[in-house]
Amino acid sequence: MRKNLYFLVILAGSLLLGGIIGNALQGASGLGWLGHTIQWSFGPQALLSLDVFSLTFGISFTFNIMQIFTVIIGIIIYYKTVNKVTEGQK
Repeated sequence: MRKNLYFLVILAGSLLLGGIIGNALQGASGLGWLGHTIQWSFGPQALLSLDVFSLTFGISFTFNIMQIFTVIIGIIIYYKTVNKVTEGQK
């Protein structure tokens, strides 16, 4: 349980840090490619449309190149530190 929580914290932190750094580098010359944003989404489709209301669902993921690098670094950090963080736990 503790390993899973540690992994989620490392993953969320690396995504957040990569997003901040990537957005900051978007306008920088020479490093602007790290802030290139990629969006993947399923657009909202009308699942149930009645006269009174309509029910729709959609999901969207937006990430940049820097987030990919920070997630890879975060996974490496996780595997190098997980035993030290969880030692003594059953």
